[in-house]
Amino acid sequence: MLATIAQPTRSSVWTAFHLWTFLILWIFWTTLVYYVVDRGLDEGPDHQRMVVISTLLSVTGPLIGGISRGGQGCCMEISWQVAAFTAPFLLIGIAAQVLPWPKHPLAQGMKYFLWIAGWAIWFASGIVPMGHAYS
Repeated sequence: MLATIAQPTRSSVWTAFHLWTFLILWIFWTTLVYYVVDRGLDEGPDHQRMVVISTLLSVTGPLIGGISRGGQGCCMEISWQVAAFTAPFLLIGIAAQVLPWPKHPLAQGMKYFLWIAGWAIWFASGIVPMGHAYS
């Protein structure tokens, strides 16, 4: 017999687990972005402005390398290349939350794993463009 597939409802798709795991990953990444951009940018009239903009836009993951350098061509190119590679992981992680899953504990665990992995890969991939931007 096929496993019963639950139809997602608005109340069952997004939980406190989703919020807290996203916030933990985002806050960690935002702190890292602030530290790297503040230490890596040249001191100049736009230093503080670029630090604030980069920190506020840290949710953009791999695009932060180009953003923190004011949109310089080579930095944005690397950022977009990395984003094109990692965006599918984030999309799979988000899509897994809204698609129907069996109510089996392993299936639910896989759904949560995909959520965490999608965001972790998205944020962690920002290290590559930031490494390029500040090398």
